[in-house]
Amino acid sequence: MSLHEIMERLRQPDTLLRAAFYGRHSTKNQEMMMQENTAERFCKKYGCEIVEKYLDPDVSATKVKMTQRKALLRMINDASDGKFDVILVYSDSRLARDPIEHAQIRIALRGIPVFLCDTETLYNPKNVEILTQLIRDGVSKFEVDQTSERTRDTFLYMVKHGEAINGRLPYGYVKREGRFVIESFQQAEHIRSIFMWYSNGDGFSAIAKRLGWLKADRVTPNKERVKSIVLNPFYAGYRSMDKVKKKARMSFQPLAQWIMGSDPHIEPVLSFEEWRTCYDLYEKKQKREIAPKTFKTPFLLAGLLVCGDCRKRGMENFLRGQNRQTRSTFGRTGSRYYECPECRLCMDMGALHQILIDDVFHPWVSKNERQWETAVERVKEKIDHEKAALAAAIEHAEIKIVKDQLEHEVARDHQKGLDNASELWGVMDEYCRVLKEQMDKTREEQDELKQMQRRLNAWVTDESALREVRLDLLNEQDFRRLTLALITEVVATSVEDQTIELDVVGRW
Repeated sequence: MSLHEIMERLRQPDTLLRAAFYGRHSTKNQEMMMQENTAERFCKKYGCEIVEKYLDPDVSATKVKMTQRKALLRMINDASDGKFDVILVYSDSRLARDPIEHAQIRIALRGIPVFLCDTETLYNPKNVEILTQLIRDGVSKFEVDQTSERTRDTFLYMVKHGEAINGRLPYGYVKREGRFVIESFQQAEHIRSIFMWYSNGDGFSAIAKRLGWLKADRVTPNKERVKSIVLNPFYAGYRSMDKVKKKARMSFQPLAQWIMGSDPHIEPVLSFEEWRTCYDLYEKKQKREIAPKTFKTPFLLAGLLVCGDCRKRGMENFLRGQNRQTRSTFGRTGSRYYECPECRLCMDMGALHQILIDDVFHPWVSKNERQWETAVERVKEKIDHEKAALAAAIEHAEIKIVKDQLEHEVARDHQKGLDNASELWGVMDEYCRVLKEQMDKTREEQDELKQMQRRLNAWVTDESALREVRLDLLNEQDFRRLTLALITEVVATSVEDQTIELDVVGRW
């Protein structure tokens, strides 16, 4: 049956068919106007009138599911209410790219004809088997995948060979005479500040709160915007591909899976080493090797201050930082202090930090001022020794776990051949239970050792705090780094006259 005959069957005498038009485009090159013009010509040829338009602009059918396309869903709902007689679409690829979604759309629109304007064919004929339609849709998807793969290969070649690629530029960049340059000196300074703050320990949210000047550039200052800047090697003069996981907007793949290449057309804001330092810090935070607030805390002795009173009783408790400060129009009120969660031993934070500066840091700086590099190397040697000891302890624990595991399997195999009611079966069962408890305990100890190893690795990644002689010039994060590098633990013990005695264990 021809298309004219199908239309005549649908049309009432002396009336035009009510038509709905659906349009979708994913890029600027796929103009919606071209799709609409084709639909208008179809209407004039076959006696239709467009009474409603359903448009999904800037939507990719391969990335956005049909359940997330608002105009398409609205058209399907209106079709069930009988608001139009037929639906016009430029091509079937405008409706979907996936064969399963094509099948779902045909089922949803089975009561109304859908016409493809470019080929002047029926999208959902009733006399065509579903298998034939699936084959046709599969071929269409294969063509789309082939085009996508060819495009990706082209981009891959251009990225690896440092060839200029057009596209949306990162914040601050403009294209001038074939090169990508920062628009102004002020923007370059802003971008450097973002990388500096992140490398100093600030998180994406904390940095976003400082970026009021972004509003002047019509850019919304939020943590996702900061993240997109910090993790973009474009600022170091590199192109990149395959950074983000498929079907995920801001979830990044490991750096080893990125495709990167230096682009001579880019004017870098910072060196690649500086960018890599920030990325490595981000990766360690993602893997929980560094707690996000490890360095950014006013409590210099967090994780180092041990309660001596509890240790005497065989318990190991750290004094935790407590912030009871509040803000008002008159400034800050209240106090910050350290407190043991078990025995409630309490110490004022400010007073303790001053003792630390006067009795530990200043004497160490004064003593080693003339031989500073030697002193720093001595501290590093002790840290390396601790790291080696931790690695050996972790390996020893692993050997013990493997040995217990083998014994456990042998015991279980031997137990299978015994009578459940026999005394020997009960003895073997108890032996297996003891081995299992030993393995669990060793695993816990090993996990604790690995956690200590990760903390130690994180504390000494930056030597700038160690090499900075002027204590009064150190910011809060650097002072925290210096504390973690120099001090192993501080034991606080109460004495008879209600004072607290401090025993500082260091690496000097």
